[in-house]
Amino acid sequence: MKLEEEGQIASIELPDGWIEEAEEPSMFSGGRHSRTFSSPNNSEVRFTFFYRGYPVSEADAEKFSEALGKPPHMVLSAEFHSLSEILGNLSDQDVFKPLISKTDVLNGKTVLVVEGEWLLADQYCQQIFINADGSGTVVQEIFFQAPKLEYARHMKMMKQIFSAINWK
Repeated sequence: MKLEEEGQIASIELPDGWIEEAEEPSMFSGGRHSRTFSSPNNSEVRFTFFYRGYPVSEADAEKFSEALGKPPHMVLSAEFHSLSEILGNLSDQDVFKPLISKTDVLNGKTVLVVEGEWLLADQYCQQIFINADGSGTVVQEIFFQAPKLEYARHMKMMKQIFSAINWK
């Protein structure tokens, strides 16, 4: 299933048969946008495209841009915590345990990648944060999330999908 024009993504290919879920109404105003696709075999195996609907602060945008401006690297504890506004709930140690946090070049675009475990949901995710406007204030997110066992089974597919993203 080919998707086109999803934020900074010109095109991305999801597996055939995946089902687009209805977007839940947001209690927030603005341009908040979420688009989720789930596996036909397990609705808890999901790809989501997300925009929070508001820009981050200039100070946090600067930290995000600075992290992405360096050569690809592991994002260690101090830098990880400095990006808490960008990371949202992923920075909350009570609900999320990061296993890998790094910047990486994905098809020519430097992104922030966080992989870890949602502690209360017994699920793993890999989330990609994209500097959508070049200033760091507009952050687009793409994530793959699944129950622990399903996550491991789908890892190869997930990597193929992420590596085939065509950026605008």
